[in-house]
Amino acid sequence: MKRYEKVMPKVNCHTCTVRQEHNGQIPYAIEKNLSLDNTLIMDRTFERARTFIFRNARPLDAARFSFLFENGPKESVLRCLEYYQNPDGGFGHALEIDCWNPNSSPMQTWAAANIIRELGIASHPIIDGIISYLESKADFSGSLWYKSLASNKEYPHAPWWETDFDTTGGDDYNPSASLAGFLVRYAPDGSDAHSLGLRISEKAEKALLDGSLPHQMNIVDFDEMREDLEIKGVPVGSLTKALSLIITEMIEHDTSLWGKEYVDMPSWHIQDSDSPWIEPNREIAEAEREFLIKTQLDDGSWPITWAWKDYPEQWAITKNWWKSDRIIRNLRFIRAMS
Repeated sequence: MKRYEKVMPKVNCHTCTVRQEHNGQIPYAIEKNLSLDNTLIMDRTFERARTFIFRNARPLDAARFSFLFENGPKESVLRCLEYYQNPDGGFGHALEIDCWNPNSSPMQTWAAANIIRELGIASHPIIDGIISYLESKADFSGSLWYKSLASNKEYPHAPWWETDFDTTGGDDYNPSASLAGFLVRYAPDGSDAHSLGLRISEKAEKALLDGSLPHQMNIVDFDEMREDLEIKGVPVGSLTKALSLIITEMIEHDTSLWGKEYVDMPSWHIQDSDSPWIEPNREIAEAEREFLIKTQLDDGSWPITWAWKDYPEQWAITKNWWKSDRIIRNLRFIRAMS
């Protein structure tokens, strides 16, 4: 089977012609009833992206790419992910790409939690380790997990991860809201870890609803928490309504800034076709889909709109890692909008 393609059991005359032109296979875009032009665009976009991934990505991200787009095994992703996990169950070693600190940290553990969500698995020793690390409160202020650690200074890192002391970053619930949702979803019901997740998620939701959070907050953490709570059957109606309004407001509608500055875009929030944020933002999301297709670089990647001010050698490596991560995010978004 060709990459990014699936066989269709029943086809019309137009599809039969396309099947002949694609060696008996039906491209993904044709299966989704897109136009032939869109089919060719999708194939070209995907093939360029795939080439970049397998030339430049970390083995972890190459495995993620294969799992998400080529029916690759999730076990390959998990085997790669294990190498970033420390004995205490937390994650380090530049799993969060902008911080090369090998020590466990809540932020790097958040990155691992999102890969677990991406895989859609319910149990695994890696998950048990994450729960153990978070429950230990090793990097915990008493109410929230730390956003940035002082030990980051000892290793190559982006300037925003440098701090003289462990900090929660102004109590903006980044990454605590997301980590709390993870505990609610994955920790055994009734366990101390599950109770900790419920307690912090309730505080996070209250802070969001009463407007007491800092203006510059990472709303994605709250959306990850919302999804975890919803999966566990926790009522999220008020939270969903508030997030819908905030996300629509935060998305940058000045498209002249896209690809040039670090601005909020629909793809930050929409990764799957069942996303609740598609309909409220369909017009601007469609615009980003077209933008991404048009602005893909010749090497298959998309521009990175930030940079480190120090560590130029490590940044050159990190930039390619980020490009690989953004390829995965952008392709998921394009697929969701197709």
